[in-house]
Amino acid sequence: MDRRGLEGNGGDEPERKKANVLFGSVCFTTEETKRLQQHLNMKLSGDFISYRPGGGGNEVAYVEQWLVFDIANKMFGFNGWSRSIQTVSIDYGEKKNGRFEVGVSCIVRVTLKDGAFHEDIGYGSAVMPSRHQALEKAKKQAVTDATKRALKMFGQVFGQCLNDKDYRKYIRPMAKKKKKVEFNDTQMMERDRLNGQEHNNSDTFREEDNNTLTVNNLGKILGSTPQLSMPHTSSSTNPSMPSSS
Repeated sequence: MDRRGLEGNGGDEPERKKANVLFGSVCFTTEETKRLQQHLNMKLSGDFISYRPGGGGNEVAYVEQWLVFDIANKMFGFNGWSRSIQTVSIDYGEKKNGRFEVGVSCIVRVTLKDGAFHEDIGYGSAVMPSRHQALEKAKKQAVTDATKRALKMFGQVFGQCLNDKDYRKYIRPMAKKKKKVEFNDTQMMERDRLNGQEHNNSDTFREEDNNTLTVNNLGKILGSTPQLSMPHTSSSTNPSMPSSS
């Protein structure tokens, strides 16, 4: 990626010229691709798995929304992926016993910086005192569900491993012994840090199995992801994106 240009000096020289880099047209390097493929194939440890009651007295294993998005940010970089809502449909809506019941479905596309993407459908339902409250809650659920399902198509690390019955049977005893998530001052955004005054405390991580992604070794294993510099442009059009396989 050529970012060479001329430095302006007192208005006598041209301003620095920047290449117009459009999201969806920046290829991953060979090293990035190798690293991503390795990490995308990793299964999650019990630290990531939560459970809720399901139908027929069974339990449903899932990964919480904030964890999925945290993995995506650390995996692809905060500006290395995006999501877009393709469609939103109100499947039903009715008032029962003074409360509004609605069901909403939507399709979300998750796109990486190189243009690769996956789409999936999500669903949300809500029963609330007012119509707008029910719609708001159901739409948020549907978008979150669709985003998580689209991310799962990229690899095991986003929860695709939970579709494996043998894995679920193996991980269940470990999930019961879920480790306490550790926090320290460097993980907290404080007013001093926001104003540019950093603390000297350093992050501490426990040694973990490098073949399994855990909550506490998430940043250590994935490491720092190079971020994509996105110059502002007002007269560019998005290139056509390849469809997922």
